[in-house]
Amino acid sequence: MDQSQQNYLRIVAVLCGPGQNAVRCYFDKCFPPNLLNTQLSSVLRKRLEALKQKKVLSNAQWDILFPVNGSASSAVFDVALMTVLLRHFHIKKEPIDGYDKLPVDQEQTPADDLARIKYYRNIIAHSTDGVIDDTRYEETWKSLCEVVNRLGDANLKNECELLGRADLNMAYKSQCEKLSRNITTIELRQEISSENN
Repeated sequence: MDQSQQNYLRIVAVLCGPGQNAVRCYFDKCFPPNLLNTQLSSVLRKRLEALKQKKVLSNAQWDILFPVNGSASSAVFDVALMTVLLRHFHIKKEPIDGYDKLPVDQEQTPADDLARIKYYRNIIAHSTDGVIDDTRYEETWKSLCEVVNRLGDANLKNECELLGRADLNMAYKSQCEKLSRNITTIELRQEISSENN
């Protein structure tokens, strides 16, 4: 795996790990977990229904907010759902250039940080080659780690720093070896099963 592929994977890892968890930390401060269901069911229900009618919320997101069995939990909310709720029910002032453009470095409100995460997630989602050059990587990595630090906590910041130093080639090799062992185990079980039948 070359350096540009590692750069890409590190950005994916920070977005899916500490980045998502930092958004959840901020979300839980705005919508405390012990009050979340009350807020959703009574205080925000009509406004949420309006968002669903406007197709801002999908049916799948609605089902996560109002599960048939049990209660809603931010632990299963993805970044997109948390961002919709924060944008419509908590954040009073949008980023200067909206949520679809990368804010300048000096703009550091939670709304700006949510816009940054959205921007970088879109870059990853629309990548056709799975590579990021070193210059772009350094800028993106620095920006995302600062977002994690502002929205999240010290543990998430440390996780971000560890991802930046991790040997992805060794991790990849380890995963391949583990997969190979699992395949061998499955083959042995199938062989034993067929001998017993």
